[in-house]
Parts: sequence; structure tokens; C-alpha cells
Amino acid sequence: MEQAFKKFTGDRRVQQWAAILLLVLVFLCFFLFLYAQFRQATIQALSEVSRDFVDWVNTVSDAAGENIRTSAMQMFYTSSVRTLRTDRNLSVSSRTVGLRDLGTFVSSSDFLDSVMVYNGAMNMIFTSEGNYPSAPPEQFHDSDAVQLLTHPEQYPYLSPIQRTVGGRRCYSFLFFEANGDTPSALLLNVNGNWYGTHLLGISAGQGHIIANSSGEPIVSTDENLLAQLQASWPALKEQLIAQPDSGQLLPPLLSSQPCWMYYRLTPSGWYYFKCLDFNDISPALARVRDVLLLSFGLAGSLIVAALIYLAVRVYLPFLHIRRALQQAGEIPEDLPGQVSELMASQRRQEDARVLQRLRDEGKLPPDTVLPAVILLCEERDPSRLQSLLEPVCSEPRIASDEGGTVCLISSCTKENRFRLLALLRQENIPACAGFSCFTVEELCHSQAELEELRRMRFLYPNQPVLEQEQLALCNSVSGFQAKMAVSLVGALRSAQLETARNEWESILKAIQKDRYADFCFAIRYLCRQLAGLQKELGASPTVSADSILDGLRSLETLTSYIDDQLCSIAQLATARQKERLARLCNRVWEQIRAHYAEEAFSAQQIAATFDVNAAYLNRQFRQSAGISISDALHQIRIEQACRLLRQTGEPAELIAQKVGYSNIKYFFVIFKKLTGSTPRQYREAAES
Repeated sequence: MEQAFKKFTGDRRVQQWAAILLLVLVFLCFFLFLYAQFRQATIQALSEVSRDFVDWVNTVSDAAGENIRTSAMQMFYTSSVRTLRTDRNLSVSSRTVGLRDLGTFVSSSDFLDSVMVYNGAMNMIFTSEGNYPSAPPEQFHDSDAVQLLTHPEQYPYLSPIQRTVGGRRCYSFLFFEANGDTPSALLLNVNGNWYGTHLLGISAGQGHIIANSSGEPIVSTDENLLAQLQASWPALKEQLIAQPDSGQLLPPLLSSQPCWMYYRLTPSGWYYFKCLDFNDISPALARVRDVLLLSFGLAGSLIVAALIYLAVRVYLPFLHIRRALQQAGEIPEDLPGQVSELMASQRRQEDARVLQRLRDEGKLPPDTVLPAVILLCEERDPSRLQSLLEPVCSEPRIASDEGGTVCLISSCTKENRFRLLALLRQENIPACAGFSCFTVEELCHSQAELEELRRMRFLYPNQPVLEQEQLALCNSVSGFQAKMAVSLVGALRSAQLETARNEWESILKAIQKDRYADFCFAIRYLCRQLAGLQKELGASPTVSADSILDGLRSLETLTSYIDDQLCSIAQLATARQKERLARLCNRVWEQIRAHYAEEAFSAQQIAATFDVNAAYLNRQFRQSAGISISDALHQIRIEQACRLLRQTGEPAELIAQKVGYSNIKYFFVIFKKLTGSTPRQYREAAES
């Protein structure tokens, strides 16, 4: 073997092929080196061009910052604003004038969203926002602004601070006097979109992004670039540490990733990034790259072909000869058994091939004698199944598939089929048996129906052998209707578990005679509805038709699964209903406590306020509170009357009017009913 291998490698043609492959690899490596040099030179040239753009952005940004500083100083030292931020005893008129001037500044500016002023002497924050009032720091609506205004020394002076206010992005600029007698500060909130498009000079379609040193985007001309920036940020971060002021990041040589150029802006310290795609900036370089990739592919194919040639011509013959030499010294004792097993294995492979052709192409094996029967068995041992079938048929074709074993039994008349079914039942072998078929079309149709019957086995738990005739008993049209699932979901939404269970039993009864596809459709539809209801009730959906239908073996498993889901959803609906009733009850109590002193106040007025039916509202309140709305109103009124009797010396008649009773006698009746004593007796008992 070693001599043969040396002879092969010493062949002149082999040496020529090896030399050619080596030259190809050297040639490709040289072109890759040139491609890398040209690419870097192109990026450097583009970097110089882009530097002018960055200088312009810096100029515009500085000018914009100067405008903001001028506006801030003008507002800060305006007499009305100075009074607003420094006066210790600010009058109403001075406050009105100051807020009016703030509003005038904002309305006359095309970049301001709002202005906020902090008066340290009064510990008060004034704002130009019409939707929010001025308030002390602890009550002010914008907690970030409070932190900026009350501790301005901790933040950069008149430098952009990116914030989100009311769901909108803005940039805040802080203006204050470090040595003032009275602590005060001015906060300008600049519109984020205006700042991005005007102050930074970014225009759409240029592939620009401005981000801070942490990679958080400030302005972008294209939302798609944000994802690319995040993907490239780890490598960019290392490059920023190495070269913080400016630089470029090149992707790997044969990568399709974009190139990044960056410059640090002044004075904000943000970074200007520009994304470059070689296909756009240098089509020639892209074509060179494609040629190189194609060349690498061809070279790789040649190398693989050479390796295959070597394996076929040298390694495989050498391996066979070595095995033959190893076995030549002794003959195994079970050689006949091994030969028989080898032949049986080859027969099973041939059977699997012809049965696959019958299923896919409708071609009948040449030695098949009609009529024939297709049999699908869950017995996975072909040799055992063949020995069991020998009394009924000779040499059946047997092949294993994902569900068990497929048998094609030739020359199987109706009598032989009956004997076959009896034998399977006797041996308790789960199987699906088809009709006796006289044409190849009938055989293909029978196999398709048996596949469906096998998937429906869970509907027949006590029948080991299923016959194709059972499919004729299935519904031609599904008994399932969408309104059944709607009724079940409606019952669950109302927390009526038993009603939902009855609806599920109706659905199950309606689909038990359906075909497998219709049955699965009904279950999937119901599961989608249940999952949607879970989401509606605020829970994560846990109902999944795939998790129960895949590999379903019994109807009890399905029923148990659905019942568990119904119980879980009913509990969620009950909790939601109790929560809703509690909220409704609290709102009613709030209305009663707010209007109990009104004589005409009643449950009808509360229902009108809530825009619901009075009887429905009273029923819901009684279900939650245990008393009617009228009794609750009397209870609150008498509680207030008791408080007045204890705390004041007013006569009972006046107290009755104050708590909403014009009829004094009626007041006495209700008071004694709820307290067990008259108003006078109650007052005397309280004073003693």
C-alpha cells in the first residue's frame, strides 16, 4: 500500500495539479493584499472629504450654541424674569408679568419648547408650560428638571443635556449665576427634532449618526443605521479608546459589513459617525471583491475535487484491502447468520424504496399481485411483524416510517383481510388496515386515508385495530361552528366556569366525528380564542394547540388539558370581576361622601354620573359592599350627624338639614334605626 501511495504521489500529473493549486492560492493572496491597500486608501480619501463637513457641523453647532446663550442671558436678566427668580416676596402681578414674558419668549422662538425658572428664595419653580402649573420642587411635575434647577453646579453650563419630557425628546440648557446672593437658575428646553435638523446641520439621506461617548444615538438621518451602529459598537468603542478624536473602522477583508468614520465634535464631546458601504462609494472595489470571492470559490472547489479524487483513488482501495487482509486469517462462526441478516437488511431497504415510490409517484412494485392491502402498524420490529404475518400472507413488503411500520400485502382477498384483522386483534398490535384494493390509485388513496386514521387514534382509545371503513362514519362537514367558541369565551369572561365546561362538552361532542384536519382546526381555533382571553385578562398566554395535538394519544389528555386552562382562565376572570366591583364600589362611596349633604342626592344621580342603569349599579354595589346604595347614603349621613352631635352644640333640626334631611321626623327614625337611640340620647351619652 505504501508503495502504491508513493507511486500515486510521484505521478507527474498529480504533481502538476498540486503546482497549479499552489499558484492559484499565491495569486489570490496577492490580490487580497492589493485589495486591502486600495480599500484603505479609498477610506482615507473619503475621510479627508468628510472632515470639511464635520468642520461645518462644528461651526453651525457653535453658532447655534451662541444663539442659545444669547437668548438665555436676555431672558435671565430681563427685569420681569429677574424679579420672578430673585424676589423673596413675589406679588401676584409680578408673577403674572414674569410668566407672561416667559410665554412670550417661547411663542416668539422657533426652537424653544418651554422655559423653567427656579427661585431659590421662595423655593419655587415657575414654568411657561400651559398644561402644568408652577409649583415647589417637591410638587413639580418634571423631576429631572427639578434636579437640574436645584443643583445646577453639578451639570455643564449651557451645554446640551438630552432629556425626554412628556414622551418627546428635547435638549435642555442650564443658565445660572454661581456667585448670586439668591440661588436661581434658568432652564431652556429646546425641541429635539429642531436641534437635530438645524443646530447640528444634519440632512436626510447622508448616512450620518451623532451619538454620545456611550453609543447612545443623538441624531440619525436613517433609523436603519441605528441597528448597524449598535452591532458595530463593541469594535467602535475599542477604536474610540485608541484614537479618541477621529479615525475609521474597517470591517474584515471579505466581509460585507459597512465601514465607519468618526470625528469628535466640540464642545459637546459627541461623536459624528458616517456609515460607508463599499458597494456605493466604490463600485470598482466591490467588483474586485466579488471577483476575489468567486476566485476563492473556484479554488476551493478545485481543492475539494482534488481531495475527493485522492480519497477515491487512494484511501478507499487501501481501506478495503486492509479490512480484507484482517479478515482473511479467520472465518466467523456465525457467518451464515451474518449473511442472512445482511440480506434481510438489504431487503428492508429495497422495500422502503419501493413503498416510498408508491406513496410519492404512485408506482406499484412489479411483483405485487392485486388485490393488495396497506397496513400501518405501531410495531417497530419488522422481523417480528413478518413472523406474525406469515400464517396469513407470504413475503409482505415492510418498511419503517416515523409513525411505525408500513406493510404492503399482495394477493390479499377479503377473506385474507378478515383473518389478518383477527390476528392483529389477537396479538393486540395497534394497526390501521385499509380496504382490499384492485388498482394502484385505490392503494395510494387507501394509504393517505390510513395516515389520517392513524393520527386520529386518540379518538378510539379502546380499539387496537382501526379499519378504513371507520372514516366513512366521519362527518363530511365539520360540526364545529365559531359561535361555539365565542359562547365558551363569553362564559369564561363572565367567570361562569360550569357554563364554559358545558360549552366545551358541546364542542367536543360536535367534533368527535370530524376528520382529523377539521378536528385540529376546531381545537386550534378554540386555543387561539382562549390565549386571546388570557391576554385580555392581563396574563401571559399559556394555551398552545401544538403542545397538545402533537403526539396526542388519548382524548382524556386533551379534555384534561382544556379543563385546566378553563379553570385557570375562570380564576383570572373572577379576580378581574372582583377588582372591577371593588373599584366601582369605591367610586360610589366617593360620590356618597362628596354629596351626602345634598337633600336630593340619590342612587339615580350616581348612576347618571356613571352613565349606567340605576338598578344594575345598585345590584353591583350590593354584591360588593353587602348593602344598597340608599342604605350606604343613610349610613354616611348618620355618621356625619353623630360627629356634629359630639363636636357642636347645634340643635338636631339644624344638624339634620346639614346632613341632607329636610324631614326631621324621618331623620329621627333613621337615626334611631342605625344608632339605637335618639339624637338627644346620643349627645347626652357622648357628653357624660
